[in-house]
Amino acid sequence: MKRTVSFILILLLALPLAACTVSPAAMIEPTEAPTEAPATEAPATDEPALTEVPVVTDEPAPTDEPVSTPVPEWPADADLPRIIQNGGTAFLICPDGTVYGWGNNEYGQLGIGSTEDKHAPVFVSNGITPVIVGETVFALSADNILWGWGRNDSGQLGMGSTDEATRPVELMHFVKGVYKEYNRVYVLTEAGDLYRLGAEAEPELLFEDVESFYGGCLIRNGGELWISSPEWIKKADGVSRAFDRWGNFVERSDGMLCCVNYNGDFEPICGDVRQVEIADNTAYILKNDGSLWSYAREGDFHEVPDDQLEKLVHIMDGVARISCGWEMDEDWGYSYNFALKTNGELWSWGPGFSNALVGKAQDNESRDPECVAEGVRSFFTNGAHTFIVTYDGRVLATGSGIEFDFMHCPLGDGTEETRFGFVDIGLKGICTVFTHLDVEYIDYDDGTDSVELFARTYAIDAEGRIFAWGWNGNGCLGVGSGDENVLSPTEVFLTK
Repeated sequence: MKRTVSFILILLLALPLAACTVSPAAMIEPTEAPTEAPATEAPATDEPALTEVPVVTDEPAPTDEPVSTPVPEWPADADLPRIIQNGGTAFLICPDGTVYGWGNNEYGQLGIGSTEDKHAPVFVSNGITPVIVGETVFALSADNILWGWGRNDSGQLGMGSTDEATRPVELMHFVKGVYKEYNRVYVLTEAGDLYRLGAEAEPELLFEDVESFYGGCLIRNGGELWISSPEWIKKADGVSRAFDRWGNFVERSDGMLCCVNYNGDFEPICGDVRQVEIADNTAYILKNDGSLWSYAREGDFHEVPDDQLEKLVHIMDGVARISCGWEMDEDWGYSYNFALKTNGELWSWGPGFSNALVGKAQDNESRDPECVAEGVRSFFTNGAHTFIVTYDGRVLATGSGIEFDFMHCPLGDGTEETRFGFVDIGLKGICTVFTHLDVEYIDYDDGTDSVELFARTYAIDAEGRIFAWGWNGNGCLGVGSGDENVLSPTEVFLTK
């Protein structure tokens, strides 16, 4: 199946798209443009001019220096609504703590007391913020109480029964964090107790004295690193935080980024780290000085040269933020790496089959970093699409379309096409974007299987207005429309 879907994905990316031949730089207006003041002339006079004395004028002299275009001041993130979504269910969290929901409600996951799907936002709660969304929903209140509702046929909520829960149910107090790993939910309390929900009718206590949890690994008090392989075993001491669920890349208690080998020994990499992203056994490291580096443990997928394996390799300078991801299984996969520079340039790199996702030209086979957009304020990706918000609040997009039956991924530009390079989707004054890709694996009775991709995206402007586009099966997008696909941004209206 892996080879079949890989072939389909490569065929998709090889489709000729005449509408995408314009380069990203040509499609994005520069945020700074040089201006030249008109030259002044000396006023006419009957007196002879002094040849060595310059003419004095109040007008500025011609200059080649660029004049900065004012950048709009957007509201702080805390003053904007947020959207969390999964599986066709979405929640809007307003700055005042009010929560609205819409979409799939088959198991009562909207928490409104019914199992009726909602095609437009409805009031859910005030002060209970969803943090894990799906068929079963978990939420936290400001006083660290865990709430849950939705599907509970296997005791997923951990409330001691399999009773249906179509409204929020109080589950646990003094909760520090909630995490989802595959189909299990873990709860870490302020006392350091780690519980697992879904395996038993009652929450199952796994560990005590836990400082932080990362899915497949955890750190206990004193810096003990434990990993699940599959039974929990201690891997190393003296660890302050981990950067991947396997506990391969960690920060030591002295601030040094290290790779932990199979014997539990530290292999120091570097210090002064701001951000670390892990993709396919490669760590991309952003230092506090804005320099970006890589450290690869293995090189098969990324084709890392042997002389660069297990070495700190410099990539570029002047970076403000990075985002790296990799997913590859027998049904579907992607790979992307982004670096947003302080000057507004967005750089990307990855293998050819991800060219649409990272904004490169269709026939570009290079794996080296390239500038794919300028004037970028922020960027967002879901594994099928990438969206950027420019300095002046426009939204540009690149990525997959809906040419094939298994792809339900409208990009938002009014077409069903895949784009190899960023296109403007017609929004203005946008502050942030929330985008998500649902991947559904299907096993058929004849022994075959397939994958279905469903993408939904929301954008919020400075006034708090919400715009949505993407897959709208069963009206789950929240725009009140019954269309299966919403190809262009459409406003979502709240009824208060």
